[in-house]
Amino acid sequence: MAVLAVQQIRRMRGGAQGHLMLGADGHIYVVKFQNNPQHMRVLANELLASRIAAAAGLTVPETEIVEVSSWLVENTQELGIDLGQERVRCQAGLQFGSCFAGGLMPRQVLTDLSVLKSQMAGLMGDGNGGRLAELEHRMDRHEQNWQRAKGFLAAVSVLFAVIEVAVETWHRH
Repeated sequence: MAVLAVQQIRRMRGGAQGHLMLGADGHIYVVKFQNNPQHMRVLANELLASRIAAAAGLTVPETEIVEVSSWLVENTQELGIDLGQERVRCQAGLQFGSCFAGGLMPRQVLTDLSVLKSQMAGLMGDGNGGRLAELEHRMDRHEQNWQRAKGFLAAVSVLFAVIEVAVETWHRH
């Protein structure tokens, strides 16, 4: 995964209190810091979930491990996290970043809803099963097969127990 140097643009809304930042590669990222209020596990979960979704063929933002220097944290007043009554500095080091899908101006977001609608149609389906429905169907089949296998193994186990009891009974007589 690429390691990027970043510079602060603005803070985002949300529980993890991500920051919109410009990467050294010229892309804009929503960067979530290790010391976010939702815990560091959120970063690992988002990275894993986005990589699994991309592998399943879903349209998701690209993700990166982003390096934020201590110099940037120390020299950028906006790099802080609110913890109730207390405000702490963002932690320097490796963070989670996902490519930003909106515009650069404050409160500007992706307004071309036809793009979003076409992506959602591919994801959810337009009366026919979409990619999410297909993935859900595959997971359901896998779960059913696993349950059948567990049932079969339980039946085999009972069969072996009955055979063992029969053999012990036969040896005693």
